[in-house]
Amino acid sequence: MKELFSFTGRSKRSEYWISQLTYGLLYAVLMISIDSYNDILTAISAIGLLIGFIPIIAIQIKRFHDMDRSGVFILINFVPYIGTVFNMIWLGFLGPVDTIDDSNSYGANPRT
Repeated sequence: MKELFSFTGRSKRSEYWISQLTYGLLYAVLMISIDSYNDILTAISAIGLLIGFIPIIAIQIKRFHDMDRSGVFILINFVPYIGTVFNMIWLGFLGPVDTIDDSNSYGANPRT
């Protein structure tokens, strides 16, 4: 659990995709519950989405670290419309297949 909220270290591509798919599923379920027009359920869903957002940011920063880049690149997400898609392609498809084999300035290889 502690690892989910940590912004240091590195992560593998598979961890990135698992987190993205999990948050996407959580997002879909909570958005459906928001449509119920129940104020308490809406508040709980909003809190759940915010809590779930933190690990997504953390895993993206760790994925940038795995590519030996600064976590500041996460700010690309704030470019309207294309930022999130660009980050998903960069982190999920164009980065190293799993990890850069050696340790880098952000830590040791997470596969070892």
